Amino acid sequence: AKMLLAVCSSLAVGWTALGPPPYAFRRTAAPIAAAEWEDCAGCKLLRPPGEPRALVHFLGGVFVSPAPHVAYRYLLEQLADRGYLVVATPYAVDFDYTKPAADVKRKLDAARAALAAESSAELPLVSLGHSLGALMQTLLACTYADYADACAGSVLVSWNNKPVSDAIPLFEQLFVPALGPLNGPLEQAVAAVAPASELRREGLGRPEAELRLLVSQLALERTHLP
Repeated sequence: AKMLLAVCSSLAVGWTALGPPPYAFRRTAAPIAAAEWEDCAGCKLLRPPGEPRALVHFLGGVFVSPAPHVAYRYLLEQLADRGYLVVATPYAVDFDYTKPAADVKRKLDAARAALAAESSAELPLVSLGHSLGALMQTLLACTYADYADACAGSVLVSWNNKPVSDAIPLFEQLFVPALGPLNGPLEQAVAAVAPASELRREGLGRPEAELRLLVSQLALERTHLP
């Protein structure tokens, strides 16, 4: 989480370095006493305590995509605490990824329009996605030129949730021959991280009571997702 916070910060700083900012950023050290999530055009919105430094658009992973503000609460609230305006977009998973991508784009456009009506300041946009959310962020940037142009940067965590041969067109025809010389080192790297991956899948360090609460909250959110 700390690494993601640092990356988002560097991206926002990099964006403002492109030219004189149209408004003044103010970092606040005061923590959010009680995070107040708002509904905004189908998105979940969390405002920072002071003037926002940037807008972070977040998409969660496959099993928690309907309730990103629940499953990723700690990370997203920490981002808001550090001065970022957080827009987390819930989405329903479909075998055709272009469908949820279009729904996400529609919701985000409506949310950004609502925010623009509140202020004339244009915030730098940072896209942030985890697992399937990272793949969806990639698809959004590849499909919608205006989204790609608006992003000051992207943070893609655990990209993706499908076999690489399915996720990347022409992977076997184009990429496999080019990556052939790396087969040995790649196999060694996979073997090295396998134990850590097993621990992650088992949920090591996540209290059982917290997991039960998360599951119950996600079940409730799924019933409200159109």
